[in-house]
Parts: sequence; C-alpha cells; structure tokens
Amino acid sequence: MVTFMKRESAEPKGTLRGSLKGMRAFWSRRLDINLKSRSPLWAMSGICLLVILVFGSQGLFAQPLEAPGFGKSIIVRIEPRGVFPPELSISAGTTVIWLNGTQGHVTVVFSQGSDVAVRCQAPTRFFLAPDGTYTSNTYPPGAVASLACLQPGDYRYFISGALTGGDGADAGLGTITVR
Repeated sequence: MVTFMKRESAEPKGTLRGSLKGMRAFWSRRLDINLKSRSPLWAMSGICLLVILVFGSQGLFAQPLEAPGFGKSIIVRIEPRGVFPPELSISAGTTVIWLNGTQGHVTVVFSQGSDVAVRCQAPTRFFLAPDGTYTSNTYPPGAVASLACLQPGDYRYFISGALTGGDGADAGLGTITVR
C-alpha cells in the first residue's frame, strides 16, 4: 500500500515558484518519479510534450491561410452628396467598408441579394432580407458596414437614407467589380 504525505509549500499560493512546486509534487506522486533532482525546465518540457500528444500538433504548426486578397480593405465614404468612390475595381478577398459620413442613418442595399450572400463573406451589419435584397442594418453617422467579396463579378448597390443627391439621380448608386 502506498501512502502520500501532504507537504506544505513555503511559497505563498499564486506565485510562480509556488505553482512550480505544486506541479512538481503533483506529477511526482502520480508518475512515481523524483522531480527534486530534475530542473523545472525538464518538468515543463515534459508537460509541453504531454500537451502536444493530447491535443495533437495540427494547431501548433498550422500554416496561415494564404488566399488572394485577404487582409486588404478599401473604404467607401457615404456623404450627403453620394458615394465616393462610386465605382470600385478590387481583387477577390478584399473587404469593402462603407463609412457613414452623413448626419443621418443610412442603409446599403444590394438588389441581387442571394448572389451577393453566396459570393461574399464576413458581413458586418448585412443580412439577406425577406424581399430578396442583401441589406445592411440601418446605421448611424460615423459607423461602418463591411463585406468581403470573394468571387469575381459585378455587384451593384444603392444607399438608402440621408443622401441629398447633389450629383444627379445616381448619387446613391455604386458598383463593385471583383476580378
């Protein structure tokens, strides 16, 4: 029969030295080894090896995702007189950010809703509306909505809200061409 004696640590709980002593005592009782003659570095390397064996090395040595355009972004400014720039040509994976520079609330609306929902990703404030449009929530001055365009195509949208239409009827219209 094996009995264990409880050893009191001289170090206060919550300190690194106290934690290492506690770990050393824990593993020496369970593995029946003498960790006193070993350095804390040896114990930590054993614990790291155990973590790698348990959780696998997939997440530890995974390569970053490399897709064209990811990490790129462009800002479309919504002003009272229209959308600037009204036409964009971007590479696949670029995130388009609409910044509300008006004094009122605005909404970005794509008429070809299901197409945009399938071809774009990571929407901020966007949803597929019951009427089939891909629409942003109405958002206040200074706020943003964004969408990452992944597949090539032409995406036409319009802005609803606080536009005065200073440059004609097309002031609130925009086009994104993804190549």
